[in-house]
Amino acid sequence: MLKPLDSAQWNFSTAAHLLNRAGFGGTPVEIENLVLLGQQKAVASLVDFEKIPDATKDPEWAKPDPDRAKKLLALRQASEQERKELQKQEQQLQRERILELRGWWLQRMAKGPRAFQEKMTLFWHGHFATSTEKVRDAYFMWRQNELFRRLATGNWLQMLIELPKIPRC
Repeated sequence: MLKPLDSAQWNFSTAAHLLNRAGFGGTPVEIENLVLLGQQKAVASLVDFEKIPDATKDPEWAKPDPDRAKKLLALRQASEQERKELQKQEQQLQRERILELRGWWLQRMAKGPRAFQEKMTLFWHGHFATSTEKVRDAYFMWRQNELFRRLATGNWLQMLIELPKIPRC
């Protein structure tokens, strides 16, 4: 077990270190605000992220597609030339959405209200070694990261049970 930092050592430098480890760094004002909170409250302000409201809007397309099954059936029934064109269009759409998702997540990590939650989401994303090359669908990648976000510091077994329920992850 780690020995707690002596309160006399809590300063700008140690607060900055905490923000770097439990998040993605911070501005001098954010670091100074942590110093003023004191060590225990500063740690709690990061770790107890469920208490922090998060008004971040999801990407517009990040919702179930009720017509997905119809589109897949139409793709299967299409002629070879139509199928190639439909696949080309879908690949272009997915590339655009993946780029949007990356930017959306980077903004969330850099400026979102729950830095530790995003740090843990990134950890689990890396731990399970997923990528858009494997998943190939922005919606499913978004759903996977939402699962990591929701269970970021929760029950490991629950995460392992829920993860395979997301298609292609």
